[in-house]
Amino acid sequence: MARTSGGGPTVVLLHGNFATWRWWRLAMDLVGSRATLIAPTMRGCRGTRGSSSTGTWSMSSLAADLEAVVCALGLDTFHLVGHSLGGAIAQQYVLECPGRVTRLDLVSPAPGDAMESMLARDSAGGRLLRSINPNRALDRASLLMWLRIGRDLGTNRRSLRKTLLGLMPGADLTRVQFESLLDDAAQMEPVAVVGLYRELSNWDLRERRRELTLPIRVLAGGRDPLIPLPALDELARELPQAKLRVIDGGHSPMLEHPEAFAEWLLEP
Repeated sequence: MARTSGGGPTVVLLHGNFATWRWWRLAMDLVGSRATLIAPTMRGCRGTRGSSSTGTWSMSSLAADLEAVVCALGLDTFHLVGHSLGGAIAQQYVLECPGRVTRLDLVSPAPGDAMESMLARDSAGGRLLRSINPNRALDRASLLMWLRIGRDLGTNRRSLRKTLLGLMPGADLTRVQFESLLDDAAQMEPVAVVGLYRELSNWDLRERRRELTLPIRVLAGGRDPLIPLPALDELARELPQAKLRVIDGGHSPMLEHPEAFAEWLLEP
């Protein structure tokens, strides 16, 4: 499932965890006819079919999902943008499908360090992540049960509301249609949450970063509570053709600074 808008050069937009294409809605409206923006919704997120086992949630399988989308749309080459988890999928896709992507933009991306930088944070989020070992079967089963109960009873909305608000401190909540974003997050498949957490905890791209030789831009929020800025600085320094830009705000530049983000997206 993908939403498409505009006309002109093709840009594919990959959203992050607990999200859907709606995180790109403002960018699609602001870019208008200056580019063709294509925003698929990732498998396991609201409105898509999930999976019956956590074993299918590998970066390679998600990159294959993207390849299926671009093949179905008849795309040969395109500009690829990935936010957060979508940034991880984008990096994996470029490695597995070389020559497809003309330019890669990584927006507050997972840095591909097996979550080491996130786990090391001295914050509530870091402590929560450290309390669950996704590589241990008992922890996965407990997390899955808790997520299923929360989704079925609707009790997950309170914690998700707090988390999402923390990721977009500068956003106009009415303009970004925050309640719709919260609805999407609350309906994510629990098995996808667990499977993706396990995959990210093992996804280490540090030995392969030098293979990403295409033009790359990394956009980071200076007050991102999820991805530490030093980790993205290190990522940008190790990528052969990467440039890092840091802006004020949290984890979600497309929602916090939509006009500036749309213009950045279109910069040559």
